[in-house]
Amino acid sequence: MLLEYNKINNKASMEGRKEKYAEKAMELFKKDGLRLSIDEVADRIGVTKKTLYNNFSSKEELLSFCIRSFVNDMRNSMSIMISEELNAIEGLNRGVDEMGRFFKTLSPVFMFDLKRMYPEIANTEHSTGFGFFLENVRLNIIKGKKEKIFREETDADLISQYFVYSMVSFFLNRVLNNGEIPSGLYFRTVVDYHLNAIVTEKGRNILKTNNRNYQFK
Repeated sequence: MLLEYNKINNKASMEGRKEKYAEKAMELFKKDGLRLSIDEVADRIGVTKKTLYNNFSSKEELLSFCIRSFVNDMRNSMSIMISEELNAIEGLNRGVDEMGRFFKTLSPVFMFDLKRMYPEIANTEHSTGFGFFLENVRLNIIKGKKEKIFREETDADLISQYFVYSMVSFFLNRVLNNGEIPSGLYFRTVVDYHLNAIVTEKGRNILKTNNRNYQFK
């Protein structure tokens, strides 16, 4: 019994250390890209290379763990889009704000390196996070229709795909890469455009009040 308890406790402790090292490493990757060696990562987060290799078998495993944790955090934050405590308009505003906050921490060099150096990781994790975002927008539209604040004829499947694909693609190619459009302004403008296209009169009244009190950070 004691032996089993110690095994569980040691495993939890190891997972905690991995998460701590991965969190620090991810902060470096997001800012400086992925060309950092294991030696550089270890030095800059204040541990030895041996310590990193005791927790991750390779740089690829470290990166995969970092990205997976990043996507899980983003998914948890975006779930607010369908929260029962908020109407669909406020839920979408809050959810897209959360997604924007995550993306704003990523430098263009990080995205470029990820696609070029680790396409398999990029495709898998991007698809996971992207798919979750898409599903939440779809469910948000359905929720808004039930609340009578989105138009009944709005096709949740079609409009959610149009909204998400166009918003994310434009952000990655034009906003993140060149910095000409402030990301906060971009997300505010796109969400306003989307909501104004699908709200009912009841929804428009909520939207007017919501926009006076809401600002993307």
